[in-house]
Amino acid sequence: MNALTAANSAPAAPAAPAAPAAVFGENAPFFEKVATLLERARHHAARLVDVTMSVTYYCVGQMIVEEEQSGKTRAQYGRALLKPKNGS
Repeated sequence: MNALTAANSAPAAPAAPAAPAAVFGENAPFFEKVATLLERARHHAARLVDVTMSVTYYCVGQMIVEEEQSGKTRAQYGRALLKPKNGS
């Protein structure tokens, strides 16, 4: 098989994982606890990243608003769009 056909061929399907008891024997419960702990840590890390990104985006939005408003309670860029009625 040359490099071109190797790159275009579909990868072989992965083998089905062996049952923990078959691989680890009497230590299977220990390794299952380790796997559970690692999985919980992954989920916790993902939630922490989500919260951190949400807070970061909020802070960036707040910085943009403060920059646009220059300390005023309202931004001025929309004032030209809203013309007051002159009693008509």
